[in-house]
Order: sequence, then structure tokens, then C-alpha cells
Amino acid sequence: MDIDNPGVLRAALDFPLPQCGPPSPFEKLDDGLRIGWAQTQTAAGVNNTMIPGDVWTVGSWGLAHHAGILTYPKHDADGAGSFLFPLSGIKNWTIVALKDGYMPRNKLPQFLADLSNPDMLLSEFQDNVDAQTIHLRPGDLLIMPPGQIHTVYTPVASFCRGGHFFNYDMMHLTELSRFVDTTKGSCVTNQAHAGTLETLCRLVIALPILPSTRKLYKRALISLCGMVAHHTKYTAEGQPKQESQTIALAEEIANAVLAHFGLDSYELYYEFISNHCEDMLNRGDEVQMYDVLRHYTQ
Repeated sequence: MDIDNPGVLRAALDFPLPQCGPPSPFEKLDDGLRIGWAQTQTAAGVNNTMIPGDVWTVGSWGLAHHAGILTYPKHDADGAGSFLFPLSGIKNWTIVALKDGYMPRNKLPQFLADLSNPDMLLSEFQDNVDAQTIHLRPGDLLIMPPGQIHTVYTPVASFCRGGHFFNYDMMHLTELSRFVDTTKGSCVTNQAHAGTLETLCRLVIALPILPSTRKLYKRALISLCGMVAHHTKYTAEGQPKQESQTIALAEEIANAVLAHFGLDSYELYYEFISNHCEDMLNRGDEVQMYDVLRHYTQ
């Protein structure tokens, strides 16, 4: 791509690389592959099924930029966490966060759309957000939670490796990010991922076989199950509805979990997830689900 030519300005985004998942020693961040896919082959095998290629390519990709490229504020699509490390060059990576850590859910999509508008300056939002710039060089590793707003300036030609991942403890952030995508996906995200629903379904199917040492948290767990039980409510703007080969079993388990918490309708689930008295960035209290889910291990 003529990366050393100062007369051109180009970028190559999200092109697949062969190695999947976060680098050592952070492999365990990726529950989607490590548990969702690796541990559900008995309950939901993949023989004679069509698996979106995105399931594998989302975990490892490259970024190449010429010098001088500015990426306006955005969050990564479909609620995945992200990691990135430069192999050459420099990245000035600015993390943007709500100043109070909170905003009413119904106002969040439009606020983030305004924040990503290239005609508006980040300084115009200083009453509502804090921003911190991280100077990334080769040898540095950046890990971002789902939905993290960020803006990036590339001062010199750079090549980075990165990837996305899904984690049980972050599902409340995944849900919030995907909620924003439903109405503002065209202006605040970078790319939709066709395999997200299938991975979320397998994370639900794996719940009954998780070891007792693996902790689960109420808001994160409810968010995961809600995204499966009510998956048609989470279609990103401008994107086709995702399908899953394992949706029937996943919905059965997800609905059992939601019913355990008294959320056996979409209206009750949405009331819980939208409760202004709850910290939308908090994963919730630890919960024990063995008695609820042991039926599915027999």
C-alpha cells in the first residue's frame, strides 16, 4: 500500500491475520472462543452447519495507516472488547469516557452520534466527557472494554495487530454497545460482525458446564441472556438480522435464567436493563446459578 510514500494517505482496516485471540498471557480474556466455541461441541456440534467466517477473523486483524490519518471518535461494532499493539510506528490513542460514568440510556445513542460527528470538536463536550491520550509504541498493549469510545491519530506510518473478544464479565457493556448500534450503528461503529449472535448463543449454552470457580455477575449475566432471548431487538442499524444454528437451545437456557430473576418478558427485561438507579457500567453482584442450570447438564 505504499506505506512509506508521503505523497499518499491511505489506511487498511481490519484485514484478517492467522493468529486468533489476545496475546499471552491474556488469552483467558476471550471467553467467546475459549469457552463459547471450545466447550460446546458436545451440546451443539458444528458438523454440517454453516459458521460465519467472521467468528474466526474477528479475533485477529491488522491495521496499516499512513502518517497523518485521524480517526474520529467511535466505538467498535457489535459489543466486542478489543486489544491492539503496534508492531511499527506510533499511535496516539485517545480514550473518551463519560465524566460522571453515567447518562440516561435513552439519551446515550444520540450523544455518542454527536460525539462522533467530524464537524464537532471534542472540546465541545468537555462538560460531559473526560479524555486521556495514550502514546502507543511497539511493545505496548492496549485493551479496551466493549463500547469504549476512542479517537486515534497516526503521526507516522504504522502497522498494528489487534483483535476482538467477548467476556462473561463484560456482557453488560456488550449489551449497551449493541443497544447503541440498533439506532446509531451507521455513524458510530466501524464494521458489523455476522458471527456475534452465534458466539453469544454458545456463551449461553456453556453456562451450565462452567466450573464453580468461574464467577458470574447479575447485570452481566442478565445482559447476555437478554441479547439471546430477545436477539431480534439487537439488530444493528442498516444490517440484516443475524441467525444462529444454536438459537433454540440457547434461548431455552437464556429464558430460564431470565425467569429466575423474574424477567420473563421483554418488557420486564428492558425495565431492568434501563433502570436509572442501576449503574450501567457495573457488572452487578455475584450470583450462583448451579441450581437453575443443573437440569441442562443431565
